[in-house]
Amino acid sequence: MTHDRIVVYSNGIADHRRHFDVSPGETRRIDLAVRRDHLADVLASLNVFGDVTLSAPPSFQPADADAGNVAIDTSNALEALARGLSGSRVEIERPAGNVRGTLVGLQESERGTAGEPVTAKSVVVQTEIGVRHVPLDEVTNLHFEDETVRDEIAKALRRNFERIKPHSTFVELELTGPDSGEPAEAVVQYTLPAAAWKIAYRLRELDDARYELQGFAVVTNDTDEDWKDVLVSVVTGEPITFSTDIAETKVPRRKHVDVVRNAAIGNVEVEEAYDFAEASDGMAPAAAVFDAADGDAEVVRMGALSSVRKFDPGLQARVARAQSAKATEVGDFSVFESSTPVTIAARRSAVIPMFLVTLDESKTVLHYRHVNHAERPFRAVDFTNRTEHSLGRGVCTVYQQGVYAGSCVMPALKPGADRLLPHALETGVRVHWKQEAGERTLVTVRISDGVVRSGEHEVGSTVYRVRSHRDEPYRFVLDHDRRYPDDVSTATITRNDADDELEATSTREDGPRYEFTLQPREEVEIEVVDSRVRRSTVNLVRDSGHNVGWLSEFLVEKDGPLADHEGVLRCIAVKSRLDEKRQEVDEARQRIDRLAARQERLRENVKAAGDGEQAAQWRSDLADAETELTELEETTIPALETEAKVIDRELRTALESLSAEWGV
Repeated sequence: MTHDRIVVYSNGIADHRRHFDVSPGETRRIDLAVRRDHLADVLASLNVFGDVTLSAPPSFQPADADAGNVAIDTSNALEALARGLSGSRVEIERPAGNVRGTLVGLQESERGTAGEPVTAKSVVVQTEIGVRHVPLDEVTNLHFEDETVRDEIAKALRRNFERIKPHSTFVELELTGPDSGEPAEAVVQYTLPAAAWKIAYRLRELDDARYELQGFAVVTNDTDEDWKDVLVSVVTGEPITFSTDIAETKVPRRKHVDVVRNAAIGNVEVEEAYDFAEASDGMAPAAAVFDAADGDAEVVRMGALSSVRKFDPGLQARVARAQSAKATEVGDFSVFESSTPVTIAARRSAVIPMFLVTLDESKTVLHYRHVNHAERPFRAVDFTNRTEHSLGRGVCTVYQQGVYAGSCVMPALKPGADRLLPHALETGVRVHWKQEAGERTLVTVRISDGVVRSGEHEVGSTVYRVRSHRDEPYRFVLDHDRRYPDDVSTATITRNDADDELEATSTREDGPRYEFTLQPREEVEIEVVDSRVRRSTVNLVRDSGHNVGWLSEFLVEKDGPLADHEGVLRCIAVKSRLDEKRQEVDEARQRIDRLAARQERLRENVKAAGDGEQAAQWRSDLADAETELTELEETTIPALETEAKVIDRELRTALESLSAEWGV
């Protein structure tokens, strides 16, 4: 028996493959019930395979089109057809003989009785010999001879069905089998949007630091049809998918074109074209198939669970087994295919076992990173993917000694890749974290052409103090986050008053990883020093001025390198003279402001005093202020500014010609 197959992708698309048997010479009509909003996806992906003929192309009711005019009243179906299909050619079967003709309609009349009047209904038909009335209760079969009418009735019936499933519609096609021989098998393939499947793991501790990994696919049938006895496959990967308007009826708006042009064609210029070479990286698909391995799970005593009551060994010795799926790597996809059919009812989900393998050399460690938890490390499984297929991202539940030990997220891992899987906070070990303030020291200086290129050594330390209250030793994994993007980290571990260098076992994107054995009830201290040489460039000569302050601050005032360099001291001295001269200019301008204010007061006083002796003195003071102001504006300040420009040019020349280096 060939089973239907559904392949569900993790990005929310499902590939359906349905099997149909078509007998020789038979024309079989197939109706695919789909949701209206999924109609475009079916039409864009529909394929038919097999030794059959597609005798009628796939047809559908456009998602935005009128479905038809015939309506069937389900409580009075025959009457509704007789009323609604007037003008159709019909053949009425009745015990007294058949009647053929054109349907006129339904006639109602009252018949007298001994009691209340009774309404009698008759089908009215135009025949060759006239209009005949056929009592409705005598009609055993009403056959519509026009195929178009029968199609309209079928549409009405489908609309009635859609009222049960209001979002559903049909894609119809007809397949014809071979002329002779055995029945042919046809496969109809199409894709639909679907609920994305999720993967879930169970990681169980066995003996001798081994673990058993079991994978499950959580698949949801969010359609209106039951999936009965289908082979379900799940795929990790991201094929591109999108919705379209292929199932909608659209009449494009046309552009109006004048037959007679308003103007003759002018010149046409063609832009220059450039060829761009296209490069592609070919990736040969890698295939790998694995068989699930069986393993007996035994209880092992662990520190964090030592007080937990152990289960009956007979119950936990073996996990319930299920048929494992076949796993295949195809390019960047991992495909898990169920080996036996499953049934998932509409709007239901199922947890389908995919694989069960025993993993060697998976150990419990303590992992600490300050951003995860400032005071405690996490218990983690040092996990390596020893399977022959990739693992998708999913939730993973960890069991130790047969009891729940926490949950984590299994990342996407290729075969052979490893990862720490933190699953529980370790309360028996405490970490104290302290970060010291960084220091900066000048280590290199090179000055030429008015530019300083320097290097500063930045150093900062972080101290981790780890204390264990456990009676068991643990492997401790410390992830240190570097301070600077391009720093160099060195670590020292202090235990029993002895210092030892601690080498990084690996490097992460954010910093190094250090590992050591934390002994029972031990306290250790790890100091990590981050250092780097920070390069910087300073322009001493600028369009808007000079930056001699850097020379003073970093080379002279802090008794730094080149503090006694003749060229450096000369530049600082010239800059000091320039500052003094500019100060003189500022003071002269301030004197002008004060004189202008005094003149204003004197003018007001003269106006108020008239011609007295005091007024004469104010007029004299006003004249003296004007003389001094004129001297400042026309002689003193221009001379000072000229001197300042000369010193400024001297400073620029000194900076541009300054050449010195230290520590290079």
